[in-house]
Amino acid sequence: MRKFIYLFLFFFLLCKETNQNTKPDLQTTNQSTFIDKICIVAKEGLNIYSQPSSQSEIISTVPYFTKLGVLEYFDYETIGINSGKWAKVSFQNKIGYLFEQFTI
Repeated sequence: MRKFIYLFLFFFLLCKETNQNTKPDLQTTNQSTFIDKICIVAKEGLNIYSQPSSQSEIISTVPYFTKLGVLEYFDYETIGINSGKWAKVSFQNKIGYLFEQFTI
């Protein structure tokens, strides 16, 4: 019985996470703060802006069918014939805003 207990404790201690110094990218670091998950469905990709406005600077373009975590949503807006919310997202270690009309 003691051997079993010692073996159990030994294996339990081996299962402890050993690499605590690695720093995952921003997308995995903030998973607990994501309020939603989205996927880009615009075939040409979707621009990420520096502010929740299509008039602000484009800081990146997210490729088609990329999955992202949403940090925050903003009020509905109509751009052209499309209505939707702006979503604050993290992509390639950058925080920006995209128009969620072109996501699922």
